[in-house]
Amino acid sequence: MQSGPAVDVARVMRQRQLPWNTTVDERGTVMHRYGFKGVPAFVVIDAHGRLRTPSMGYTTEIGMRLRLWWASLTSLLDSQGMDVAG
Repeated sequence: MQSGPAVDVARVMRQRQLPWNTTVDERGTVMHRYGFKGVPAFVVIDAHGRLRTPSMGYTTEIGMRLRLWWASLTSLLDSQGMDVAG
């Protein structure tokens, strides 16, 4: 399973003006490490290195943006000692 060549993914990211970092997992190493069973996978990794809001399959742009917002909010609340499931 692959998400496509890195050059194609970068082109789509630029065309759609998606401002987040992207990893192209050419060998499936990351996918297997975290137990993903398919592509595309969208996972937010917060500032503390924790996985937030993992999803597999098609995700809309607004879905991605909301997941990023939720991850930043829960990470902030966690850093202030509030226990938030994320």
